[in-house]
Amino acid sequence: MVLLKASFTRSEKEWLWAIYKRAFSADPSETAQEQLCYTRSTFFRSLLDRDYRKFVCVDRTGTIRAFAFLTNNLKKARVAYMRPERFVLMAPNFRGRIFYMTTICVDPEVNGRGYAVEILADVLMFLDRRNAIGAFDYASEKIQSWQPLLDRIVSRLRAKGQITREAWQYRIVGRQEYAIYG
Repeated sequence: MVLLKASFTRSEKEWLWAIYKRAFSADPSETAQEQLCYTRSTFFRSLLDRDYRKFVCVDRTGTIRAFAFLTNNLKKARVAYMRPERFVLMAPNFRGRIFYMTTICVDPEVNGRGYAVEILADVLMFLDRRNAIGAFDYASEKIQSWQPLLDRIVSRLRAKGQITREAWQYRIVGRQEYAIYG
């Protein structure tokens, strides 16, 4: 079950931080770019910040297993190393309705059990209700492309009548490569 939460207990905050650290403190051979964009203090501040929408996915026991942070305050999304102006230039009709997902995180202990799909489905319904768009970045060394997954989720939600927007479009707005030459 996915919940949109505005406040967290101290133990929930610590648990979320622990999941985040385990998920993104990966083996350096996995990705060239550091995946931990939040420090402990910026992470905890974002949990209190009303500009962030916090989606959490819980299991049958109520334990948080995955979460995602979104914000349409693109200046705050800079924590994920993005350039707000680029996104506004690429989608000028959505000014104020561009929600950047600064993190989507699944507890490594339960990775592959559908929690990311559950969160993404709720995020897509959230965007649809607001006639908004989502933006994000990801390490292509870990995930080749999000497009097939997002397309499947949108098709499923549309078939169930859970989203109404006709045109969902995946557009790459930039790339960054790390290289060794010599």
